[in-house]
Amino acid sequence: MKSLKHNAVMNVILNISNMVFPLITYPYVARALLVEANGRLSFAQSVISYFTLFATLGITTYGIKVTAQARDNKEDLSRRVQELVILNIFTTFIAFVALGIAIIFVGRLRQEWALLLIYSANMLLNVVGLNWMYVGLEKFDYITIRSIVFKFISLILMFIFVHKPTDCYIYACITVFATVGSNILNLINARKYITFKPVGNYNIKKHLKPTLMLFSTFLASNVYMNLDNTMLGFIKGNYEVGIYYTAVRIQVILGTFVTSVTAVLLPRMSYYYEKGQTSTLKRTLKKSYRVLLMASIPVVVFCIIFARECILVIAGPDYVDAIVPTQVIMSCIIMMVITNLIGVQILIPSGKEKKYMHAVIIGAVVDLALNSFMIPLWGALGAAIATLVAQTAQAVFQIIIARDYVKIMFNGKKTLQIFGVTLIASVITVIVNMNVQLFFIYQLFVLAGIFFGVYAIILWIIGYEDFVEVVEYFTKGHIKRYRKS
Repeated sequence: MKSLKHNAVMNVILNISNMVFPLITYPYVARALLVEANGRLSFAQSVISYFTLFATLGITTYGIKVTAQARDNKEDLSRRVQELVILNIFTTFIAFVALGIAIIFVGRLRQEWALLLIYSANMLLNVVGLNWMYVGLEKFDYITIRSIVFKFISLILMFIFVHKPTDCYIYACITVFATVGSNILNLINARKYITFKPVGNYNIKKHLKPTLMLFSTFLASNVYMNLDNTMLGFIKGNYEVGIYYTAVRIQVILGTFVTSVTAVLLPRMSYYYEKGQTSTLKRTLKKSYRVLLMASIPVVVFCIIFARECILVIAGPDYVDAIVPTQVIMSCIIMMVITNLIGVQILIPSGKEKKYMHAVIIGAVVDLALNSFMIPLWGALGAAIATLVAQTAQAVFQIIIARDYVKIMFNGKKTLQIFGVTLIASVITVIVNMNVQLFFIYQLFVLAGIFFGVYAIILWIIGYEDFVEVVEYFTKGHIKRYRKS
């Protein structure tokens, strides 16, 4: 197995690409398609996400766990993969039938039938993609390179073909290609790790309970990830969806980057639980907490303070109504870190999917209840507030049910250090912002450079060990050898 450090670095590179490509494309798309067309796209994506969720039935996460456990036996691994693919084919067929019925009988969906059918290609390509198998086998080099290549191709296609609001259909096709177009390559490459010959002795039934448990969890999670867009589309129309989507887009891009560490830890933590390596497991939990804390706090604080500049650069002046929703929803990244840390690294690997499901259901119920009266009153801002409260409720519940592990992870000294360094960087950057005025694009980059530059320098000075390790890893230890000499 590759080292966790190597896997984490590769996944960080992948998530940097997931962050950089949208930061390149979305400013262009937001200006080319405008608010209404972006609202249509977001509404269609939010609707199709429910059908995609049923089609995958929790396999995307459960598959990582069972693959990691069977990685040392090719026949057993092939059997498990084939069992999950058979189950996935069946659920995908049902999802397509349900989607067709919904388009026929629901007028609002019938209006967007073309976009819904384009985005539904995700469900079909996910069956053959086997992304969960590659994650379970920790093939992060392959995943990263493949993903970046397809994103680069999609970037070129977007600049060539997307120029006006009516090009939203072309943009949807390109988005699908960028997301799951590489799944065909996955299928071809899978022969290296599994056999496609039927191995027999299938027991698909044993996968139903855990996948249904995770499906219930992801359904509840999907409620407060996509229900906001769906309800905004039905209650307030495409403009509010477009405004809210812009705020969420920024939060998701940065949140995915911050939580990239958890993606590489699920297969490894499952392996540790399977082998009973308790001390290694605890040590990994402590380290991941420090790294996630170091990455999340400054990102959230910077984007809250300079939300206006972020919106103007990323989306343009047509989206100024997204500034306050962005400030509210950026705080969700902290909650996302907590829920990923506890849910992905503790509850799922240890077989406590049911408790994880309970936590997510609490968040979903809170979100649904708050959305029901906040969206009619405040539109996108109401949806943002509801999401923040819901994710906070879920995080608090997870902390309670996993309090023994939380005590192991939590480090008061490291937490105070990060908050203190972030405060210093914030004060210095705000003072600069008050005294230096540039064109807003240059202003944002200058402020970001000062903020994160000051943050990094202070971490280096105080010797924050995780930051020093990251720097030394990328410099191949040259700095460490220089300091010793």
